[in-house]
Amino acid sequence: MTSTCSVLDGHWLCELCHSRNPIGALERRSPPQPHGTYWLAPVSSPEAERVATHSSRPVLGASCPMVVFCIDISGSMSVTTEVPGGVALPRGGRKVHVSRLDCVRAAVHAYLQALKEEHPDCVPALVTFGSCVNVYSGSSRLASLDGMANLGNSDRLLSHGQRLQQREMGAARDSADALINKLYAVEAQGCTALGPALALAVGLTEGKPGSKIVVCTDGLANCGVGSVQAGSRQPVAFYSEMGKRAAAQGSMVSIVTVEGEACSMENLGTCADLTSGNVEIVDPLDLSSKVKELMQADVVATEVSCTLLAGGGLHVQTPPGTSAAPPLRSVAGPGGVVDVFTRTVGSANSDTDLSFRLRFKDEAEVALRAAEAERSHQESLESAAESPGGDTGEAEQLTAHNPDVPPSMICPILMEVMTDPVMAADGHSYERSAIEQWFQMSQGPPRSPKTNQQLQNCELLVNHALRNTIEELRQSFTRAQPPPLPPLLTVPVQLQVRYTLPSGERCVRVITQQMTVSSQREEAEKELDFTVIALTAIHTSAGLAQEGKYKEARVNLVSVQRLLQRGMRDNAQQEAYLSFIVQAEKLDQFMRERQQYEEVFGSENSGLADRSANGRACERDDDASKAMYQMKSVSVRAFCQRV
Repeated sequence: MTSTCSVLDGHWLCELCHSRNPIGALERRSPPQPHGTYWLAPVSSPEAERVATHSSRPVLGASCPMVVFCIDISGSMSVTTEVPGGVALPRGGRKVHVSRLDCVRAAVHAYLQALKEEHPDCVPALVTFGSCVNVYSGSSRLASLDGMANLGNSDRLLSHGQRLQQREMGAARDSADALINKLYAVEAQGCTALGPALALAVGLTEGKPGSKIVVCTDGLANCGVGSVQAGSRQPVAFYSEMGKRAAAQGSMVSIVTVEGEACSMENLGTCADLTSGNVEIVDPLDLSSKVKELMQADVVATEVSCTLLAGGGLHVQTPPGTSAAPPLRSVAGPGGVVDVFTRTVGSANSDTDLSFRLRFKDEAEVALRAAEAERSHQESLESAAESPGGDTGEAEQLTAHNPDVPPSMICPILMEVMTDPVMAADGHSYERSAIEQWFQMSQGPPRSPKTNQQLQNCELLVNHALRNTIEELRQSFTRAQPPPLPPLLTVPVQLQVRYTLPSGERCVRVITQQMTVSSQREEAEKELDFTVIALTAIHTSAGLAQEGKYKEARVNLVSVQRLLQRGMRDNAQQEAYLSFIVQAEKLDQFMRERQQYEEVFGSENSGLADRSANGRACERDDDASKAMYQMKSVSVRAFCQRV
């Protein structure tokens, strides 16, 4: 483990695991520094180094060796939209009744032209899918597959795509024009063999990290592997398998569907989620601008993975809504257990932002409180010895962390000691402002924050007995003591980011920090980074919502909202708070709609409350699924711009 460290008797001490490591007699190497970038492998070739170093164009040409368009040409792509005045076609002329396939052709045509001019070395390929799947490079059709024998086996399709790499495939400078001609020659017909086309594309891009796959479709996959049954609640494992495969090889998959059509975005979006791609639902007439936007995302690195190491009793919390739980392991060392959490990102662009959540393990939290209490006691004795009969200082605050506070005095929503306890119709007591805000955020019949059961009314009764008990405990707890000093305890945290540059260099960036910790809420809230906290809350709640845990997601949003309200002190924090409100309201709207749907149709769907998260997720419409996927990975830029 690389970390900040101390040197003693010819050894350096790792502050994460407390291992003693000898300094080599021959190398005389210094202990690792807290921050630094280390090169694991040199550039892959002189040409790659030249392109990466001297290219003034966006990084796509260097880091994106291949672009594969998977285009739906099923019968539904012939559906037309009437446009008054007509639409100018890329090859001249105007058309009043524009089909979905016309829109796709125009979008891909424009992109291939730009690719030819700006990134001539990139290799484009076209995969069309209807009842059969065709693969084109330039003027050549490399493959044509149909029938369940060819379309029903994902391993066979992946292998077929890998073998096609042996065929001659021209760079954009030589093949773009011929590929455009092929694009206009295809006609809409047949079913939707989307799954086989995706598997072929993933096979085609194997061994080409940084490649992009863009899937354009307008309906459910219904032919071959990856078929989705209309109305089915079961997730299709094929798409998560393809997503994992693409992520492992450094490919990025983006999904573009037509608005108003059911495409099972909950399944398709898994590929984008696992590969840091995008999911979009667009009006066909806006397809060109959306495809351009997707393809302009600059891939700055491939094969990206982040490993977070947390010592000092910290625990790394696994993000909710992950398609497969990222590896989390614990490593024992002389100084205790270190949590090691690895998250695979795949390809990354300038808008790729991740968030992590840490918490103290129960025993570590107890040790922290004990250490702070001991330090406070020692400071109190020293102060008393130096200034007998002096200022008594401030009174100690009664908080939920104090072991003398019974659970009945803690608000289930805020997790803080109540000051104005009121009893709701469920028989439980809450802080008045918290339960009132809970009711305001609810639509339809109110539900209990404690049990999630429907309440008969929203009436609140002052709990005089509990209020008096809390006040008595508060008064007995208050005692004279010197002003609390900021605790000096720290815990070590390290982030290791491994990645491959467009030139082929493999690197690891190491960032190590000793983080100051405190059990004093007021002290901790002075150091809040509003953007980080708000963005993490959006990521977390979107993941919880994706799992169907709407109550937990909304409680998380409300808790963070109150945290930001308490800590808001300047204009920058106010702007971050407003950005949080914009994103939180959009997410909350989708969750409310979903909850209302379950309340209305629950009686017709037996066992609705007991279904798995996967089953509930598969019932979400495409707009809701898109929102969940996008908010799980919303970037700092998009968050601050409130898009």
